[in-house]
Amino acid sequence: ATAKTFYEKAIKENPKNITALIFLAELLKKNGEYDEAQKVFQRLLKINPSDAWVKIAIQESKYGRLLAEIKRKEEEKDFIGTEMLF
Repeated sequence: ATAKTFYEKAIKENPKNITALIFLAELLKKNGEYDEAQKVFQRLLKINPSDAWVKIAIQESKYGRLLAEIKRKEEEKDFIGTEMLF
């Protein structure tokens, strides 16, 4: 079983398992699954709306998704430019 599966199982057993939610969200973010990470962070925010770090984590996920998109577009542009050389 993967870590993701482990966390998802723990959350299924206890939907308010903050530790499992945190680790799942961070794992998703690390794997570039920013939209899914944001959903989990939003669940954490509903459990404890006063957690400032969760709000920061949500913004980091948005920023990470944006950076990944910019990088992808830059790589496409570089590839197209390289194709023109041949």
